[in-house]
Amino acid sequence: MVGFTMTFSVNLVLLGLIRTRGKNLGTYKYLMSFFSFFSMFYAIVESILRPIMHIENTTFFLISRKRFDYSTRLGKINSAFYCACFATSFVLSAVHFVYRYFAACKPHLIRFFNLPYLFLWPIGCSIPVTAWASVSYFLYPDTEYTESAVTNVLKTHYDGIRKENVSYIAYVYTLIPFLFMYIPTGVMFIAPFFDVNLNANANFIVFCSFLYPGLDPLILILIIKEFRMCILAIIKGTGNNRVSDIYTTSRRKMSQVVVHDLSG
Repeated sequence: MVGFTMTFSVNLVLLGLIRTRGKNLGTYKYLMSFFSFFSMFYAIVESILRPIMHIENTTFFLISRKRFDYSTRLGKINSAFYCACFATSFVLSAVHFVYRYFAACKPHLIRFFNLPYLFLWPIGCSIPVTAWASVSYFLYPDTEYTESAVTNVLKTHYDGIRKENVSYIAYVYTLIPFLFMYIPTGVMFIAPFFDVNLNANANFIVFCSFLYPGLDPLILILIIKEFRMCILAIIKGTGNNRVSDIYTTSRRKMSQVVVHDLSG
């Protein structure tokens, strides 16, 4: 409620100042106005969904509390929509910084914020926002593990919140991307800020980036039972018949999954 009240109070004041004192701000006043309106809209979305962010073991949970009863699918859409709003706040901030950079260092490029180029910015912003929402909705389905995990999270940490009264998206991490993508990339951006001289040692970033494409599918091969059995059969030399049986079984199970998904 503090954040909701502050958001509306400050942004309404800003909009009033833009309207009465912002005649000389050019197209920047439109950027500020849009950001203010979006901030108030975002505050409304947050007050409706009342999101809970929870990290436990290798999973990040985004849990939204329902104001009224609705389907699981609609709940997942709401959670993905919140992710889209979250992404939009970052994208709009980035656009503001681009404008300020142009105004301070490249004034001749300010024309790209004038008509007709101005309409291209919302289109460009919608691409990462749509991608973020789509990934949240389609690539993180509910599973037996996430159902059990979110039930345990609510029971252990949020007494009084029942599972049927929430919707959620669970992001399950693995170790390989963290070690070979996120940490190296993070070091690449953070080290210059603190004047850390990695010198030629910075090439470990390139080394890790070359290893990751090979390690990531290796993890899938080891985790998926049918794949693992097939590779072990080849290594042990148990014969082509065994490999063929494993392949046939895998195809049959995959077909059953596809039919189940389509019928669902």
